[in-house]
Amino acid sequence: AVDHAARVGFARQLLTAGGLDDITLNAPVSEDGTLDVDALTQAFATSGTRVVCCCASDDDYARHAVAVVNAVRTAGARGVWIAGRPGEHESAWREAGVTGYVFLGCDVPAALRSMFSTLDIAVESVSPPFATAAV
Repeated sequence: AVDHAARVGFARQLLTAGGLDDITLNAPVSEDGTLDVDALTQAFATSGTRVVCCCASDDDYARHAVAVVNAVRTAGARGVWIAGRPGEHESAWREAGVTGYVFLGCDVPAALRSMFSTLDIAVESVSPPFATAAV
């Protein structure tokens, strides 16, 4: 769990900044590192949510991301984001159904607009009513 704690924290803060609540779905993993995709899929299916932001370590993404994305998409996920940069896995993950990526330095407003669009939440583009001046 420590391997992905920073990504979970980042994703939660990003969702909160966008006014979105999150539901934590912990993926059961056996001692040999086998992920119980069926249990995770069942947890998603009964959660009432329509989107997923996967948070894992790079090693766990390499081993499990495609299976998890396929499973939650099959269970009805309308959008799947991955917390972290895709790197060499981007093509395979996009093919599996990943909608987007969130990571430190990403375009947060664009990521949130994409999530809102997937959730059918109308968002107006507005200019902030203030200016920030660095002194």
